[in-house]
Amino acid sequence: MIKQFIKDAGIYGITGILSKGIAIFLVPVYTKILTPNDYGIIDLVAVIYSIVAISVPLEISQAVARFLADDRDNPSYIKQVSSIGLFITLIAFSIFFLVGFMFKEKLTLWIFEDGNLEKTFVIALLHMFFTGLFYFVQNQLKWTLKPLKYSITSIVYIIVNFTFSILFVVILKVGLIGVFYAYLIAGTTGFLLGFYFSNENYSFSIHFPTTKKMLAFSLPLVPSGVSVFFINTGQRIMIKGLMELSDLGLFAVARKIASILGIGFQSIQNSIIPLVYQNMDKSKTPKDMATIFRFMVFFLLLFFVLISLFSKELLIVMTTPAYYNAYKIIPLLVLAECFVGLQRTFSVGLSIAKKTKILAYINILGSIVSLIISFVFIYYFGIMGAAIAYLIQSIVITIIQITFSQKFFFVQYPIKSSFFTMLFSIVIITIGLFFIADLQIVFQVLIKLLLLTFFILASIKYSHLINPNEIGLIFSKIKTGLRGKDDQ
Repeated sequence: MIKQFIKDAGIYGITGILSKGIAIFLVPVYTKILTPNDYGIIDLVAVIYSIVAISVPLEISQAVARFLADDRDNPSYIKQVSSIGLFITLIAFSIFFLVGFMFKEKLTLWIFEDGNLEKTFVIALLHMFFTGLFYFVQNQLKWTLKPLKYSITSIVYIIVNFTFSILFVVILKVGLIGVFYAYLIAGTTGFLLGFYFSNENYSFSIHFPTTKKMLAFSLPLVPSGVSVFFINTGQRIMIKGLMELSDLGLFAVARKIASILGIGFQSIQNSIIPLVYQNMDKSKTPKDMATIFRFMVFFLLLFFVLISLFSKELLIVMTTPAYYNAYKIIPLLVLAECFVGLQRTFSVGLSIAKKTKILAYINILGSIVSLIISFVFIYYFGIMGAAIAYLIQSIVITIIQITFSQKFFFVQYPIKSSFFTMLFSIVIITIGLFFIADLQIVFQVLIKLLLLTFFILASIKYSHLINPNEIGLIFSKIKTGLRGKDDQ
């Protein structure tokens, strides 16, 4: 499993680097052309799509992933499960679009607070419809262990989105709506290509007993997923309500910078979860997961230090002075993303045991506490409070979910080593951001590079999370895997 994981993670990782790289590249493009208010609207639509993607298709893609593992070698069963997932997704997003279009005037005024943006709202609706279908067929490639085809669809989506973003926003200068034109074209293209790659998994017949079982698995994930939505994005809604839309724009830029970290854990999550489902009955799987956990914690904390130390410099290079103050909250958001990555990747025990109701209870209770904490912190401390609240809830939810997951699928994770390495990383970042702030920029950069180097060397030697031989092995396996062919 380790060898296949490293190979798949390498493929997903390259895709993630391209995706996040272009997304980050577009930040200075957008921030120099669009206002913080416009950027706040873009982020608001992203928030809306987050909850739509969870609730509208009833989390059926998660049921597809879990049920495929029950009889992965049976082509007719694969078609049965996959067809149910696609049918429910298509019907659900069609209803969502029609309802949104029928009430477009009221919804535009309510969400955007500007009746002149009705056309932008409709294009955003179409973007969500096709993007929802795209992510389903793309996930189908992931669940059926076809990482290369998954990556091809991702890269095509990225290139199309980037190309048309530049065309509409920079060249044609159509403004805010151009961003959503690009999303729409990219989502449509990605869906058609993903369906072409996975069409052998679908048929026109629906097996209702299997449909009932899949919905019994996925429906508890809807309130659970909605709760996660409030945990991850509820702060944005409160910032909009308690502060200004421009503050939401600052928070969005900081979140975008922090999302660089997602390159690592997203590729790991994409590769490990299908493999865990496939190998969950093998005795070696828990040990392999513990090894992967060590690798992931090391690289997450490495990027945590890197991004946090150079948060000021990143904003100076990528944005305008209107966004510079966002550097204060970037370290908090990056650390929160570390915990989110661990929670999403290593709390699979509940899904393996099909205990999705327990997951729902955890997330619903967590969302209630999260909303209270977020409201209080944002009210008194603004966007800094939002970042602190996001970090607190990320830590708490991660601990609770992994604890419950261990009851059904136990893995001996190196918690102690991970905790002390995290504390070490926080000390390094604190020195780099606050104790050398009065020095000239050149000396600041040099000292930060020395601090980063010291963190890497000390962590390799003393943390017991990873050693030089393992680092060489990882890159060797990734290189070998990328030369190999996609598993069909």
